[in-house]
Amino acid sequence: MTSRILFVDDEGIVLKSLNRALSTTYDITTAYSAEEALGLLADQKFAVIVTDMRMPGGDGMWLIRKASEICSHCQFIVLTGNCDDATRENAMATGKVFAFLNKPCPIELLEEQIEKAIAARMEAYQV
Repeated sequence: MTSRILFVDDEGIVLKSLNRALSTTYDITTAYSAEEALGLLADQKFAVIVTDMRMPGGDGMWLIRKASEICSHCQFIVLTGNCDDATRENAMATGKVFAFLNKPCPIELLEEQIEKAIAARMEAYQV
């Protein structure tokens, strides 16, 4: 079964690039904003949500807080070009962020972190 991944970024070129690179491995859905992503969570389930940090209308941490209320089963990865140590530390301190990656990120590293997040999710929800 192919894992469903939601990528959230306000830059279309980033979403197209991720879709092109990873769509043969995963079932990819994209959203251009945190609000659009939250709307998708009402009807769809995702194993992993990969989000940018700074977006208009709601940043990545806002999305993670809201999305974790809706889908406690999701793993969250931050993929951002706007990173500082305080932002990274605050995100990781929430306990909701599986990985924090900087753009540009080698696709192999992103895929490795997605696989680890999927494995952690499966381990956490085994019956």
